[in-house]
Amino acid sequence: MFLAWEFGADIRALQAQAQAALASLNALDTSYPFDPAAQTSLDTERFAVALEVRAQLADELVQLGDDMEELQRKEDSGESDIGWRQMVHRMIGSVTGIMPGFADKLTAAKMSWPEFAWHTRVLWSVLYRVDIGVGEPGLEPLRNSYTTFKTKYDALRRDQKGLPELRDLLGEFPPAVLSSAAEVMGRDLQLVKQGLRVP
Repeated sequence: MFLAWEFGADIRALQAQAQAALASLNALDTSYPFDPAAQTSLDTERFAVALEVRAQLADELVQLGDDMEELQRKEDSGESDIGWRQMVHRMIGSVTGIMPGFADKLTAAKMSWPEFAWHTRVLWSVLYRVDIGVGEPGLEPLRNSYTTFKTKYDALRRDQKGLPELRDLLGEFPPAVLSSAAEVMGRDLQLVKQGLRVP
């Protein structure tokens, strides 16, 4: 009862923000419909936009993690004495904006979540090719990105039964799609790396 009283308003705010963001994401799906099964080629401009959105999201999530670590460090070292209750309030408040931020970025990009997801699957499929040694030489600095992601995903599969194999989840793409994506990625490796900090 104490936890419900202490953190109830934070949890309700989190739920309200998530519901509003979900409504925004569903509206985007209506405004900018995208059928993954119908894609036979890659719109390189849209793929580049998806990489930019991904990098922006990663920036925010990495900053959030850094802020939480710094807050915890200060608490542990005695530089701060906010206490565990205020710590939890801040943590909940920090994560409350994640989903609305995602919705805002997709709205600015005029991109539905199925389109963003499809481009994300293309990205990881290109990185898979790099890791097995058949990717474009210019992407060599991205080697092991897929392997690192797969290690984390496989650990998640062990904890949550029923998740598909990562390769099955990614699916298959025409070679021309992967080649076009690799070319876009090769133009700005730093942007790709920026987006891969949060797989």
